[in-house]
Amino acid sequence: MYSMYYRRPMGIIFTALGVIFIILQVLNFIGVPLYKETPYWGLVCGIMFVFYIPFAIHKNSKKIFVSNLRLHEQIEYDFTNDTLIATGESFTAEKDLRKVYKIVELKDWFLLYESAAIFNLIPKKNMTPAEVNELREIFRNVGMAGEKKLRSA
Repeated sequence: MYSMYYRRPMGIIFTALGVIFIILQVLNFIGVPLYKETPYWGLVCGIMFVFYIPFAIHKNSKKIFVSNLRLHEQIEYDFTNDTLIATGESFTAEKDLRKVYKIVELKDWFLLYESAAIFNLIPKKNMTPAEVNELREIFRNVGMAGEKKLRSA
């Protein structure tokens, strides 16, 4: 989840601002006169941007994972040229790949976005290189509109 946050420009900007705020406050505390009065808001914002946001991401991700029992199940994925069938211990879901919002390939995962914020994780760790290449080819050839083709991140 951290990598998803830090891939976005706002994640990078907030972290950079946080580091700058902390550096300015440390310089002020050690005697470099940058301000007439010490503005503690800079230190508070810096700590929040650098430490609290990643902590909140971790806490929320863990809460979501623990509360959704289906995420704990062993899931088997079957792909055809335009369909994904996900079979878990308590469910079976069939999705039309042409209606997927977008598909992104990461180093260890494929992300199949159902919307801008909801996605399915398809791990590569249990696939052979030939299966990964076959899945890439399915994703490239699926008839989706617009920018929805497979993208590497």
